[in-house]
Amino acid sequence: MSKQNAGKRGTRLPYVQLFLLCLRVTSVLGSMNDAPWACSVHCADSGRCGDGEFYNYLLPEPCSTKVDSELSHSAGCDFRVCKEVCSSLQASKQNVVVEGNIYNCYKSSERSFDSLEVASDATVAFGCGFSGHAHGGTFLFGKDDGNGGNSCYEPGVSRPRWNTASGVREEDFCYGGCQNSTGFGIYQDTEEYICATLHGHQICKQNKTLTYEIVKLRHRVWLLESNIDKYFERSGETMTPIQISDGKEYIERRELTKMFIPAILVSMASLIAFTTSLYLIFRANQRVRYIYSNFTGD
Repeated sequence: MSKQNAGKRGTRLPYVQLFLLCLRVTSVLGSMNDAPWACSVHCADSGRCGDGEFYNYLLPEPCSTKVDSELSHSAGCDFRVCKEVCSSLQASKQNVVVEGNIYNCYKSSERSFDSLEVASDATVAFGCGFSGHAHGGTFLFGKDDGNGGNSCYEPGVSRPRWNTASGVREEDFCYGGCQNSTGFGIYQDTEEYICATLHGHQICKQNKTLTYEIVKLRHRVWLLESNIDKYFERSGETMTPIQISDGKEYIERRELTKMFIPAILVSMASLIAFTTSLYLIFRANQRVRYIYSNFTGD
């Protein structure tokens, strides 16, 4: 093989690796959000997920006695554990006892529940917090942020952000809560914990804050466009003869305004999509490496 051809092959290699990585990431992420079952285990009587190893839990300090929330009563289990203990069940939500451990199993298609307690436990099982909320006579999993958002979905969109695949590191793990915590026991959400282990506390905090700011800005732009439309509609209905004589200028101003707002929205959406894509590719690459090292021991 000539040096020239070898050079060309070398330049193509990163693209081939990226393509293979995307295939691997797709299969891993599918198991995270699309696993048929999510489950939690009762903390009473030292209840444990599977054999109690760190990689069977969604958070590093399960059943912690240092918190006063649903996280002290139940712990979210990795989707592999849930598949093993729940797969023979028929109901969409059901309790099952396996080797003395009491599991609450939830089909991943289940979103609403009969009580706040069950919705909160389901939130723990899906790895996206510890509290549900009331909505339209029923109870949904995930915390309501007060702006129409839900802790189990990406801000501003309906894309799920729950994660039932464990990313717990052995050095952070401590059943019942750690006396000398590594600092990662503060997280109550699988995705936030994994982000912090890969990129650091501050970066993930800033990313979360920026995401919410973008969502709020997008909502304000939408309100602005809506108010402009309403203003021009009202103006059109009550136009005086003098305003009619200036109708051409009025129409041009209205059309320019209606063109300007979508242009802003398209530009913002493109920037957000590009930034998010880069972040997701980087995060997925780190996560695949971490999961791969857990299985291979490398």
